[in-house]
Amino acid sequence: MSKVEKNDVDDLGARSTAAPGSRGPRSSLTLAERAVLAAFTGSDARTRGWLAEATGLSRAVVAGVVETLAERGELTQARRLPRPGARGRPSALYRRSAFLPPVLLIRLRHDTSTVVSVVEKDGSAQPQLPAGSWDSPWERWAAALRAAAGQLTATAPPRLVVMAVPFPVRDGEGMPSIHAVPAGPRQMPKPVPPQSGWLTSDPRPAVAGLLGCPVIMVNDANLAALGEARFGAGRGYRGVAHLSVRDGIGAGLVYDGTLFTGSNGFAGEIAHTQISEDGDFCVCGNRGCLATAAHGPGVLKALANIHGLHLTFAELQALIVRANPVMLRYFRDLGATIARPVATLTTLLDPDCIIVDATLEGAAVPFIAGLTQELSHRCPPVLMSRLAVLQGTLANATALGAIAAADTVTQSAVTGARVPFTPTAPPR
Repeated sequence: MSKVEKNDVDDLGARSTAAPGSRGPRSSLTLAERAVLAAFTGSDARTRGWLAEATGLSRAVVAGVVETLAERGELTQARRLPRPGARGRPSALYRRSAFLPPVLLIRLRHDTSTVVSVVEKDGSAQPQLPAGSWDSPWERWAAALRAAAGQLTATAPPRLVVMAVPFPVRDGEGMPSIHAVPAGPRQMPKPVPPQSGWLTSDPRPAVAGLLGCPVIMVNDANLAALGEARFGAGRGYRGVAHLSVRDGIGAGLVYDGTLFTGSNGFAGEIAHTQISEDGDFCVCGNRGCLATAAHGPGVLKALANIHGLHLTFAELQALIVRANPVMLRYFRDLGATIARPVATLTTLLDPDCIIVDATLEGAAVPFIAGLTQELSHRCPPVLMSRLAVLQGTLANATALGAIAAADTVTQSAVTGARVPFTPTAPPR
């Protein structure tokens, strides 16, 4: 970790007499707190002497900052047993009690673009900077990512990087194989060699080395589910199933506040459930998947493919407000189509809440109507009588999911609990 500039924070007491217009004691204290918190990159306990060496702050400043952070509950004192034969009291050890912001969020979007942002405690993630296409060779993408991340984290280094990706995530692995959709109806799909092979293997070690801090990788639909379950419409419910729709179809499952991803990270991949035995081939290698019937990924691309309508999302919302019959019918039908695999999920896993993508905005109303009606036909009445189908409340569900995931990682490191995402630390 780079040391804090001595000119910024060295002696907080001297700053109280600073001239107007210069950095004052409050801002200096904030910088010192950020520097100390940034030194905790995981669950490791640290002494005040270690923190002073790591941050470049004086021991007196570190002692005051640690006391303040402990009073606020952001640091807890760890028990330390004296070493045999050692004299005097052992140095106090401190560790993070919660993994609070800033968190660097790297979003690999369905259209292969990359967006980077720093997420604060309230889920705000501004500005969002582009970082090239993740379909590019590693050298090009890494350079764009490093430039964007460097611009965002110059004053407040992140303690964790969260990569939100549009594919199932399994420890030690990268993106699953993509298959070419054959022109002939009976030809088997074949794997497509990627333009760059860096994402086909686990990218976390390389990204951690590039940015110098631990990295976790989570499916984007799972992050949105975690955000809504912890902070949004899912609060108070035990079993939450969240449906992502706008930019690509997916589901995330959260039970008792914990994300469920399955043994291979594939839980919730409803886009690749078969709804037609003789349907079109899918990029996953199967045929008749929901993804092929939805004509996506994303509702805007689907409307272009089905109806030849090349709309912006604002134009789509305006049509919904005016009750355009084509738009209303499209979203009702889409809700009914997605209800087919969701009905099976509902019967098998028994969630008490289904949340529909908040970013659909007004289009969520006809979507929920079609979804609920079809679920009523396919699910036992006793389940439907206890099931809440709600529109999400968080347009920033993915960003808040990143905060929740980061906090879960740190808490699990302290308690030893198993989590569905393992942080990869940068090489030493």
